[in-house]
This record gives sequence, C-alpha cells and structure tokens, in this order.
Amino acid sequence: MTTYEQSVYDRACKKIQRIIFREGTADGQRLQPWYLEQIEEEIRMSDKASALTLLESQLGKEMLNDVS
Repeated sequence: MTTYEQSVYDRACKKIQRIIFREGTADGQRLQPWYLEQIEEEIRMSDKASALTLLESQLGKEMLNDVS
C-alpha cells in the first residue's frame, strides 16, 4: 500500500467514525466494506478536484504573467 493509499484509508476510517458517532450505523450499513470503499473513493475524487483547482490557479497566474 502506498503512502497516499494509507492516508486515504486512515482518513476514510476517521470519517466513518465521525459519521457513526453522529448518525449511527444505519442498521450496520456503515460497517460494511463497500461503505469504506465508497468513502475512500469520495476522498480520492476530492483530492483530485483540489489538485486540479490548485494547478489551474497556478497556471492562470503564469498565463497572466506571460500577458504582462
């Protein structure tokens, strides 16, 4: 497991713990492996969106500097 994947797993477990503490297990559904996988995928998608936003922001600044 890569360092990134370990981070995703750890963050997903913490998120599930918070959800269960706040809202319960939903009749055990939040304890199932598929739920962990779903949360991990949400985290990966969020990380990708953040990285793309940051890249777009940085490229936008470079493009503005080229125009000046």
